[in-house]
Amino acid sequence: MIKRYKNKQGFFLTEILIGMAVMLIILAAIVPLFANTTKTIANGTSTNHMLQEGRWALDLMAKDIAPASTILTPANNSTAATLVFQRSDIAGNITYSLVNNELRRQIGSGTQYPLTNGSLVQIISASFQSGLNGENITITLSLTDGSHTTQLTRTVFLLNN
Repeated sequence: MIKRYKNKQGFFLTEILIGMAVMLIILAAIVPLFANTTKTIANGTSTNHMLQEGRWALDLMAKDIAPASTILTPANNSTAATLVFQRSDIAGNITYSLVNNELRRQIGSGTQYPLTNGSLVQIISASFQSGLNGENITITLSLTDGSHTTQLTRTVFLLNN
C-alpha cells in the first residue's frame, strides 16, 4: 500500500532551480555595484589624503611665514618657485623649495626637511607670489596622487608689515 501525504514538506526540483536562477540574477546585479562602490571609496580616500596633505603643508607654511620680517624671494609683486624669507626669532634665512616632488624647508645652510611625503602625494609645482607692497605671500601648490590633480592656494598676510 502506497501512503500519500496530504501535507507535503520540501520543494520540487523546479522550485529550487527557479530560486537559484533568481538569486544568480540578483547577485549578477549586486556584484558589479559592490565593485564600483569599492573603487569609488578607494579613489575618494586617495583624493582626500592628497587634499589633507596639501592643506597641512599650507597651514605649516602659513604659520611659519606670517611672522616674517623680510621677504627676500620673490621680490615685490613677482612670482618665484622658491620662497626665501627672514624672521627675527630665527637666525638665517628660511627657504621653501620644491625638490623631487616634495616641498622642503631649510634654515640657513642646514638640512632640508620635507613637509610632504613624496611617495604618497606628489607636488607637481609650487609658486610663491609676493603682494604689491610685500604685505602678503600667495602660495599655490599643484598636487597629484597619480590619478587626480588639484591646485591649492593660500594667501598669508605678514604680521610685521
